[in-house]
Amino acid sequence: MPEQIQESLDDYQALAIAYKQLNAPFGELSMASIKYSTARIRTENTAVYNSYLDKMADFTARRDALVAEIKKVLNDAAFGDSPIKHGTAASLAGRAKGLVSQMKGLANAGH
Repeated sequence: MPEQIQESLDDYQALAIAYKQLNAPFGELSMASIKYSTARIRTENTAVYNSYLDKMADFTARRDALVAEIKKVLNDAAFGDSPIKHGTAASLAGRAKGLVSQMKGLANAGH
């Protein structure tokens, strides 16, 4: 294991968990997204459906950007001799948790 990871193993693991949660097909984010999407796709109200499409496009763009940031930090630590800064790891992991919470909120709204 590279020295950069050994020196910041807790932060590396927190980021790896956050990365997996954002990408896991049966993780909390994915399951909440399915719940949210299913309810909105079934609507006959065009305004509700269009709002859903807009929210999901925005959410997906933010998720993809965060995944790219986390992946870069993990790859730089593993292959680029870059240490993981605790503040960066905490911020990225917190943002990942925030996205999961936001999707859960959307999924549970109106239920």
